[in-house]
Amino acid sequence: MGGASGATLISPEQSEQASILAGMAGSGTAEDPYEITNATELQAMNEDLDAHYVLVEDIDASGTRSWNGGQGFDPIGDSRADFTGTFDGQNHTISGLSIRRDGTSSVGLFAEIEESATARDVRLTDATVSGDQRVGGLAGTLGGKAVGIGVSGEVSGTSKIGGIAGNTLEESLITESFATANVEGEGKIGGLVGKTRGAVLRSYATGAVSGSFTVGGLIGEMASSGPSVRNSYATGSVSGRTTVGGLVGEIGRTGSLTKSYASGPVSGSEDVGGVVGIGGNYVSDAYWNVETAGVDDPAVGYSNTDRQFTGLTTEEMTGSAAGENMDALDTEFAWTMTDNYPVLQWQVDSISLSVPDQVITGQPADVTASAALTDGRSVPVTETADYSVNESFLSVSDGTLETTDTGTVELTATVGDTSTTETIDVVTPADISLTDATLPYDRVGTDVDAPMSTAKSSNHGLSTSRATPSRQSSTTGRHRAPASTKSPSTIPVWVR
Repeated sequence: MGGASGATLISPEQSEQASILAGMAGSGTAEDPYEITNATELQAMNEDLDAHYVLVEDIDASGTRSWNGGQGFDPIGDSRADFTGTFDGQNHTISGLSIRRDGTSSVGLFAEIEESATARDVRLTDATVSGDQRVGGLAGTLGGKAVGIGVSGEVSGTSKIGGIAGNTLEESLITESFATANVEGEGKIGGLVGKTRGAVLRSYATGAVSGSFTVGGLIGEMASSGPSVRNSYATGSVSGRTTVGGLVGEIGRTGSLTKSYASGPVSGSEDVGGVVGIGGNYVSDAYWNVETAGVDDPAVGYSNTDRQFTGLTTEEMTGSAAGENMDALDTEFAWTMTDNYPVLQWQVDSISLSVPDQVITGQPADVTASAALTDGRSVPVTETADYSVNESFLSVSDGTLETTDTGTVELTATVGDTSTTETIDVVTPADISLTDATLPYDRVGTDVDAPMSTAKSSNHGLSTSRATPSRQSSTTGRHRAPASTKSPSTIPVWVR
């Protein structure tokens, strides 16, 4: 990667944007970064690749489709001048970004991010990014840190293509990031990264990944320079011709993969594995779904051995069973169980807890809980959430409430480190009594309403009543005389 320090040479086209950067809020220092509010100001980052930037608003970048003769947004930096500053999205969204550079390498929002640079906390939604080699939604080549990045849409190219980055270097780090984008290319294609030499931690990919060779649901190729993948997963479909894996297409001799899982279908004609296509010397605690994968082995040359590769069914990988069968997953710091597949704790944005307004003591009642994830999905957690109460007379198990007394209770549901609380009133059953009521009427069998008179009696503490029709005439009342010629009778009526 090239370096950029001090003043940066800019093209005549870029020089037309100099006034844009100068007119933006901020001065570009770490203490006073430039504030980006629209797509034009986003493009103006090309003027100063050493500066510091923050997004202060969500950006609609759909207009970039018509920029530069249809080529769209011009990636920040290039192979000769890396981005060396910082970019903080502050959890804002850039939607509809279009970059179509089919004959160009190092393509993404950033062409290349230098080892000292950081991009963080931004969502690229409905992005369309295409190029030749080293293509990613965030960056063509990542040398620094990518933290809290999310990419959805379509990413395509020929070689080293990934949802977030096409190529990552030895000092790079991707953490707490995800790609739901569909990724397509020829070789070294991954849902998150095409080829990595660095570290990928607590990240995931869910999009469909397709290529010809060295294709993985998360990573296309882990190079031989000691890259690592830890606490990560892939759920999308993976297809290729050769060297295809549910998580990683190929792992080099010193690459390590641990505490991760794959659950999507995998297809190919040669060197195909449910977890890894080829490699696996330093794989441990890798799980895969033997039912959905559609292949027999976790990796070429490896069998389903203890603590290295563990094949499980869908039932064994979901709900509370996942906590028992995937026990190597670190639920203290990284993972949390849901009623579906396990997710990473940082994914849980909020919890929704649905409870009855009122519960009758001694009678079971149902509660439901769901978790809203940062990528927009919602997953049920009714059975797997941790429940706590401030009163001992109420308990919860698998979404069922049990009570032994009355009062007001605060019920808290916790998933990972995210919680929500609802209040429940526990009451006694309604006081119901049976009272005698006399129903007078003039003629039996006529369409005549009759008033009701009552005579109460007591039976073992339960108040009872029987309604008796009388023969006096009336056109008022709440009860209609029955169509019958029988003598007046006593009718039991339950009342409170």
